[in-house]
Amino acid sequence: MTDWWNTARRCRRCAASLLVLGLVAAAQEAEKESPTTVVTGTRLPQEKKDSAVSIEVVTRRQIRESGARDVVEALQARPGVELVQNVGNIALRMQGLGPEYNVVLIDGQRTVGRVNGGVDLSRLSVENIEQIEIVKGPSSVLWGSDALAGTVNIITRRPTRPFAGDGTISFGTLTQFDVRAGAEASGEGWGLSANAGYRHRDAYDWDPSTPATSGSSLDQVQGSLRATVGAHDDSGPRGGARVAFTRRAQLGVDSSGTGAVIDRRTRDNILEAQLDGRIPVARGGLGLTLSGSVFDRRYILDQRNSSALDDVQDTLDLNAQLDAQFDQRLGDTNVAVVGGQFLYERLATPRLNSSSGHRVRGALFLQDTWSPLAALSAVGGVRLDLDSGFGAAVTPRLSVRAVPHSTLTVRASVGLGFRAPSFQELLLDFENPSVGYVVLGNPDLKPERSFGAHVGLEWTPTRLWLVTLDGFWNELWDMIGYTSSSQNEVLRYQYINVARARSRGMELSAGVTPLPGLSVLGGYTLTDARNLTEDRPLEAQGAHRWFGQVRYRNRQWGFTAQLRFSVTGQRPFTTDTGTSWSQPFGMLDARLGKSINPHLEVFLAGANLLNAGDAQFLPIAPRTVFAGLTVHD
Repeated sequence: MTDWWNTARRCRRCAASLLVLGLVAAAQEAEKESPTTVVTGTRLPQEKKDSAVSIEVVTRRQIRESGARDVVEALQARPGVELVQNVGNIALRMQGLGPEYNVVLIDGQRTVGRVNGGVDLSRLSVENIEQIEIVKGPSSVLWGSDALAGTVNIITRRPTRPFAGDGTISFGTLTQFDVRAGAEASGEGWGLSANAGYRHRDAYDWDPSTPATSGSSLDQVQGSLRATVGAHDDSGPRGGARVAFTRRAQLGVDSSGTGAVIDRRTRDNILEAQLDGRIPVARGGLGLTLSGSVFDRRYILDQRNSSALDDVQDTLDLNAQLDAQFDQRLGDTNVAVVGGQFLYERLATPRLNSSSGHRVRGALFLQDTWSPLAALSAVGGVRLDLDSGFGAAVTPRLSVRAVPHSTLTVRASVGLGFRAPSFQELLLDFENPSVGYVVLGNPDLKPERSFGAHVGLEWTPTRLWLVTLDGFWNELWDMIGYTSSSQNEVLRYQYINVARARSRGMELSAGVTPLPGLSVLGGYTLTDARNLTEDRPLEAQGAHRWFGQVRYRNRQWGFTAQLRFSVTGQRPFTTDTGTSWSQPFGMLDARLGKSINPHLEVFLAGANLLNAGDAQFLPIAPRTVFAGLTVHD
């Protein structure tokens, strides 16, 4: 406890300053918009204010006004969410735990193609997104493995308008080019929508003294189709189908300690398909969802002036998932949910000692929502997972919502979670001859287990003000790490269940809408995340983070402006010589928009305007500026 209190004492001035900022001029306009229906927290549609689980929602309007082009940009400067640049992807960190402890869903179905433990959020374009739901705290009771720290569910748009279309095109530095378009049509009992886009960006380099690049060039093409039949609500049977395809190519340059220069090419093909349907039954309904995903990657290394380190690696990652859910209202105070899930996963890559691995997992879950009073509700549930690799895992959760005063809402959750070992951790057999090390998997690994608790306060003294304070505590057992040994002058690493870890902290955000169209958001996060077995901080998790945004919209002038910022403190990284600490850095993004008429807007935007970044700890894209226009119905 000494380290915890010392950390809190060192940052008390920062926390106090942010609280004052929030109470004077900070806001969260999302909370002031019309009630938002969410489904992620309990698998049942309900208004956000009625949810017993803490949920953050990013609406389509917010995405459009921010100018976000992908999910990474849509989630910047959000409370409780940190975006982490890893080798080859930009992934999600929540409550002090890395990407492997968070689940990313699309319409409730798992995304395929984790790289370095996380899903690359930069590959997920926003043109067909209706809203993004962020659940804080353990969610394995509903979503199974990996949902220890939080869950992000990306809800795609359903076609509901008779005929509509929109499009965006922009150009910028780093030879950026982005074009996106969508259209939809619907009638009595049917709907159809289509979206497509293309994006290009040049490579960039933070260290010109070496031939290596810090970031790869990018070319991405994506498209999706969605069809619906039946009722648009629970008044009758309904069904739908969605298919999406993404092709992504990246080119970069690596250099080794021996002086070799290697051109690196990565090509990803991602295919997603989903069928869903729901039939009303009495005071509830029965829903079925069948989905499948394919992640096909080709990774090519081409050594200049030599073929010694040339390599071609093909990776095929397959997911198939079947969900069934029956919900029923029992009297006036209870809603029960009974569901099941079947999941099949397969990974084929030459890096595995058997060239491929597969697993089958089945699950049953029960949940009851009890609402005896308008000011009191509770959600209790339990899930049983049976996995072909490690056996059974039981994950219960209890969440409570209380409204002791019309201006104050309190939410609290406790639950267990688990993370199944990945195929790489189980079966990896990888050798790097240029450096001289071997990494081996361990088929005897057990799943990581966790206990999590979350408490959130939401205070709205007037309709213009909002202050939130969240506290969290996560304990992890059987954390997967590795041991090292030397054999014939070759360093050998092997995964094992070796560690116990803890993450705890608090998140503060506060705000007001002082003038019509103007809102300001300020917030602060304090996180203490440690590997208790080795008595060191968890990788890349800093103790302090500040964030905020200012948004202004003048309907009469057709003018919008947005400024977003974040400041991240020192972060620990494990190196050959021990633990190194990165320098603090700040991020600043801005966007200005002007409507020419009700259907056309021109805009100017800048990303990373403070030009944060370095080759070692923060290989993000440097300062960029881009401009474009948006057409909408």
